[in-house]
Amino acid sequence: MERKVLFIFFAFIFGICFGQSPTDYGPYDVGCRMRTIERPSDTDTSTRVMNIYIWYPADPIYFYWVDEIKAYWNERPMQGDTARPVLFFSHGGCGSPLASIYFTSFLPSWGFIVISTMHPGSMYGDTNCLDSAALHDTWLNRPGDIEFTRRYFIDLAAESTGLFGVLDTTRMGMSGHSFGARTTYAMLNRTDYFTCGLAFSGNYIDRWGSGMYCMDDVRGIHQPIMIQNGTYDYGLPPHYAQEIYDTLDSPKYWVEIHRVGHFQWADTCDPALDPQCGVDSLLDYAQAHYEILKYAVPFLMHYLMGDDRFDSYLYDTTDTFVTLTYDIATKIDEVPAERDISVNIIPNPFNSSCAITVSGGRGLASQTLTNIKVYDIMGNLIATPCSADGSASLVPLVKGDRNRASAKVSVGSWTNEQSVSEASRWFVWTPDKSVSSGIYFLSVKTNDGQKITKRILYLK
Repeated sequence: MERKVLFIFFAFIFGICFGQSPTDYGPYDVGCRMRTIERPSDTDTSTRVMNIYIWYPADPIYFYWVDEIKAYWNERPMQGDTARPVLFFSHGGCGSPLASIYFTSFLPSWGFIVISTMHPGSMYGDTNCLDSAALHDTWLNRPGDIEFTRRYFIDLAAESTGLFGVLDTTRMGMSGHSFGARTTYAMLNRTDYFTCGLAFSGNYIDRWGSGMYCMDDVRGIHQPIMIQNGTYDYGLPPHYAQEIYDTLDSPKYWVEIHRVGHFQWADTCDPALDPQCGVDSLLDYAQAHYEILKYAVPFLMHYLMGDDRFDSYLYDTTDTFVTLTYDIATKIDEVPAERDISVNIIPNPFNSSCAITVSGGRGLASQTLTNIKVYDIMGNLIATPCSADGSASLVPLVKGDRNRASAKVSVGSWTNEQSVSEASRWFVWTPDKSVSSGIYFLSVKTNDGQKITKRILYLK
């Protein structure tokens, strides 16, 4: 009897200490480090200096707690049990990588690594950070910021004794608030290495007047995604959220939190940016953050970590503070596999021309290549070797308002006849002299919804 009572006591203590709901603190201590990295701007000759913060499950030995970041500073990462899934976070316009600490510092307690990227020129305190020209510039630079940060930490984890083996690069997710949510749409569409996306209060148009429109990115998303907005949210009003949700493919989730405004996905609100700050009719920040985490954590646990312990929250429509809409008609393991079509690029890297072969696992005879496009790292279209009707046409681009470079593309056979060659199609990309060296992305889509993206390294 005494042993049974003791067991119940420890089970009770364990249930208190190790959260059994997604809003409870998880089983891990949390550490935080900061790295300063530099990269050349994608829009001018300047250098972008970025302070990047990384929160991670920690094994503290010094216990130097910093309350401002809700973590032990520079503590050693938890090692030895498993590599951790990684979530990248992109802050909003006039924001900061420390703008949503309630979120970025909380997830590592459940075993995630969170990397929060800084976007120079779009920081709180920057002059004219909401000016339309500044917003357009940061829009062009943000994808490069995320990609450079991703590569930096992958290299660091491979070389650093403190981080070696900690980052699981096969499980990476993308998230962001406001402009960072718009960045999330772009990265999900333009890359193939993010498993899922979590977008907080991010529209596809810009209310400040800059010429940005990212509905094409929304249409191209094939990964599981959750969008969140509020009923008092000027950043993503309900009718825009409905349009985005209707455009997305499943699995998809829409969490609309009642009486929540745009800045409640951050830690604080500046009345200069949002006149609704502090309005009595809004939910208080603690309650808003509770509702945000209540749905964000189960989504990431399921789609990024592969842990289904909180799945019931993804279907709970009884919350009085939230309207949850979801469509999981296509389960995550039923999404047409990218491996059904394959793309080979030879040579890669290349310095003059590269041969592109598209092969179909189910046979391209029953499929149509609806588009094949080459993008630069900022998402600008560089080349498209075939037209939408599937003919073997050349579509060179001319310079436009984004300095899009023209390119010459030659294509191979493009027939629909029954033959062995139907299993693959080939193209040759010869960039124009105006195309600079760098990383480019080849996007291939078929009429049955398959999509695959390959990275190309062009070295003149």
